Amino acid sequence: MPSSQQSAARQPADAIPPTAAIAPHDAAAAPGGLIAANGLHVRPVAGMVYMLLMVSLLSVNDAAAKWLTAAYPVVMIMFARSAFGVLPALWLARRDGGLATLRTDRPFAHLLRSALMLAAWACFILAIARLSLTQAFTIGYAAPLIMTALSGPMLGEKVGAWRWGAVIVGFLGVVVAVQPGRDGINDGALYGIAAAFLYALAMNLSRRMSATERSSTIFFYYTLTGLVVTAAILPFVWVPLDAADLWLFGVVAVFGSAAHYFMAQAFRFGEVSLLAPLEYTGLVWAALLGWIVWRDVPDTATLAGAAIIIATGLVIVLREARLRRRAAPSLQALPCPWFQYHARAPARPRTVAA
Repeated sequence: MPSSQQSAARQPADAIPPTAAIAPHDAAAAPGGLIAANGLHVRPVAGMVYMLLMVSLLSVNDAAAKWLTAAYPVVMIMFARSAFGVLPALWLARRDGGLATLRTDRPFAHLLRSALMLAAWACFILAIARLSLTQAFTIGYAAPLIMTALSGPMLGEKVGAWRWGAVIVGFLGVVVAVQPGRDGINDGALYGIAAAFLYALAMNLSRRMSATERSSTIFFYYTLTGLVVTAAILPFVWVPLDAADLWLFGVVAVFGSAAHYFMAQAFRFGEVSLLAPLEYTGLVWAALLGWIVWRDVPDTATLAGAAIIIATGLVIVLREARLRRRAAPSLQALPCPWFQYHARAPARPRTVAA
């Protein structure tokens, strides 16, 4: 990013899974931000540690959300995250140049992006309520493929044969993971696909906005919109809280916000091509948490689909990083499903096809 201050944000979350997979892990977490190359290799190990911490926190966050869906409506879970997230968003804005940076000439773009992100987040929570974490994360990893497919009409980018090939093969991996039967695709998978698609739309819109908007500004308006919308709906869906579940709501609120901080730190110290593959460690967390809490064991089709999607996602990430270095050595972009913070930077060149 242009400076250490401007590197202090990116939001997967809600994720996303993320997550990976998003999990669109908001991850809270989570697509295509521009990052200045100056100084990124100073502390690569620190960047990797922060990245691994971010993925682990978002994975636990998603597991807590999945558990809560058995007794509480989606809006209550989203409200807990949004209410707690406003303070970190204000802190990031202050760190990124002061609260004056929250002034914007693009309120409707912020509103549209926030609406897409909230819809993606809601769909992802509905997906993890119906699927195992491993299945939901795997489908969520399709978001970068969708981002690439939409980058032409939305961003005017030229997508070459390598990336189109990766997109097509990656979508075949989604089909393998989803396992459509005679009755079609189950509800959970449909919610997961919808979450990935909505997340991809939001992230490509973020890439357009990043030419004029700071990452902290984008994150703040998303968090504020989430708080206002969920607070307005909350009285109509409220369910009395069980005291035994309060700590799980705390996990959703605190872990999601902490993950955003670790994400920002990771990209202060590490290069995109170094950090991107680490996001897929979320699948390990999903499998581990799914087995510990629900005794879920990933089936062969899910693992095969995940392998295809991850491989094609890495092809896209590494190919784009290579082309960014060739077209503009000071900038790199990461089409990652759970990354949701973006640097303020000039529009990227559109002349190189991959």
